[in-house]
Amino acid sequence: MLESNWLIKFGMSEYVDHFVKNRIDIGVLTDLTEHDLEKPGVFHGDRRKMLRAIRALASNTPPAVTQARRHDAAQC
Repeated sequence: MLESNWLIKFGMSEYVDHFVKNRIDIGVLTDLTEHDLEKPGVFHGDRRKMLRAIRALASNTPPAVTQARRHDAAQC
């Protein structure tokens, strides 16, 4: 299951059951919003990490690279 591996990879295995119970799979990951993640009690910092990782997953770019690009762009 990709969503389980994805959550585990980013150190958020405690949310696997919630994603499975709510049928959140790779097909809807990129549709999730901060509000969607807030409702089940995902901590603020974890929501930010998840959203960053989801954006990276959608663009096939590792989250660290995505974050570095944003930082570089802000300095220009």
